[in-house]
Amino acid sequence: MVKMNQALCSEMTVFPKSFNLAKLGTHLIVPGSSLSGVNLAGYILGNVNLKGANLQGANFNSTFLESSDLSQANLSNSQLIKAKLRWGKLIEANLKRANLTEASVESANLTAADLSQTNFANTNLENANLQSANLSHANFSNTKLKKANLREVNLHGANFNSASLESSDLSNFNLSNSQLIKAGLYHAKLVEANLNKADLSEASLGGADLLIADLSQTNLSGANFSNANLAAANLSQADLKNVQNINTANLSGANLTGANLVRLSLSGNQTLTDANLSEAKLCGTNLSHTNLSNANLTSADLRGANLTATNLEKANLKEANISGANFGEGDNKANLKGAIMPDGSIHQ
Repeated sequence: MVKMNQALCSEMTVFPKSFNLAKLGTHLIVPGSSLSGVNLAGYILGNVNLKGANLQGANFNSTFLESSDLSQANLSNSQLIKAKLRWGKLIEANLKRANLTEASVESANLTAADLSQTNFANTNLENANLQSANLSHANFSNTKLKKANLREVNLHGANFNSASLESSDLSNFNLSNSQLIKAGLYHAKLVEANLNKADLSEASLGGADLLIADLSQTNLSGANFSNANLAAANLSQADLKNVQNINTANLSGANLTGANLVRLSLSGNQTLTDANLSEAKLCGTNLSHTNLSNANLTSADLRGANLTATNLEKANLKEANISGANFGEGDNKANLKGAIMPDGSIHQ
C-alpha cells in the first residue's frame, strides 16, 4: 500500500479516476487550492504557484517559499516564522494577523497586501515592495526596512520600535500614534509626515528631514536630532526631554508651543528666529548665544534659563516667567532691544 499522508502534488500529477486526495491526506499545490490550517512547516516549496489559494491559519514555519507566487492568497492568521519568502509575489495577499517573525522577505512584492496586525518582528524586508499595503497596527520591531518601498501605505498605529529605516522616504506618511522607540531614522525623509502622538523616544534622527512635519504631542525624549531639519515643524506640546544635539537642528519657524524643553542645551542655535515658544517649558534651559529675535515666548517658563548673549530683539516675552533667568552682563548681556517684557512694556 502506498502511503501519501502529507504528500504534495501539483497540477502536473496524474491520478486514477475517483482518487480521493483529501482522504489520503495529500495536498494539491495549485492556484486556488483550499489548504486552510494545513501544516507544511519546514517543506521546500520554492517557485510554487499558490495564487488565490486559501491558506488561512496554515503553518509555514521555516518553509522555503522563495520566488513563489502567493498573490491574492488568504494567509490570514498563518504562521510563517523564519519562512523564506525572498523574491516572492504576494500582491494583494491577505496576511492579516499572520506571524512572520524572523522571516526572510527581501525583495518580495507585497503591493496592496493586507498586512494589518501582522507580526514582522526581527524580519528582513530590505528592498521589499510594500506600496499601497495596509500596515496598520503591524509590528515591525527590530525589522530591517532599508530601501523598502513604502509609498502610499497605511502605517497608522504600527510598531517600528528599533526598526532600521535609514534613508527611507516617509514623506506625507500617516504615522500618528505609531511606536518608533529607538528607531533608526538617519537621513530619513519625513517631509510633512504626520507623527502626531507617536512615540519616538531615543530614536536616531540625525540628518533627518522633518520639514513641516506634525510632531505635536509626540514623545521625543532622548531622541538624537543631530543636524536634523525641523523647519516649520509642529512640535506643540511635544516632549523633548533629554534630546541630544537639538542645538544643531534647524528650528526656523518651528511651532514649539507648550513643548517640554526643560534643561536642554540650545546654546548657539541660530535658527530659532520667529519660532513660536509660547507656553514652552524652558526651565533651566541653556539658550546662551541663541538667536531668538522675533520669537514668541509669551507665557513661557524661563525660570533659571541661561540667556547669556542671547539675541531677543523684538521677541515677545509677555507674561513669561523669567524668575532666576540669567541675562548675562557686559559684552555677554542679552539683546532685548524692542522686546516685549513680561509686564507688557517694550524694552529700549
